Amino acid sequence: MLASKKPLGLSPSNLPLQHLVDETDGSTQLYLGQQWLQPGDRVLDHTHPCEEILHFLSGTATVRLGKRSSLSLAETACISRQVSCTGSPTPVTVNCTFS
Repeated sequence: MLASKKPLGLSPSNLPLQHLVDETDGSTQLYLGQQWLQPGDRVLDHTHPCEEILHFLSGTATVRLGKRSSLSLAETACISRQVSCTGSPTPVTVNCTFS
């Protein structure tokens, strides 16, 4: 299915999330999702049993990767441990990839 045709859902943090590539596409080891954060939104602290890549498509967010980092448009972070993400005064669009 084309990603643009996939429905929007909610993440565990109750934020908009769209599953772009997942098991419904036949993927067995790869996931790609897109999430949107509005000013003040926060992704709850969490971990995954695998590495995660965040790629920011718009806006700037504060991401805690052991220490605080500010990531913005076209920046990418590889996360191998607990992470949190907080939106800034501008809306944020981020792609999340797992393998």
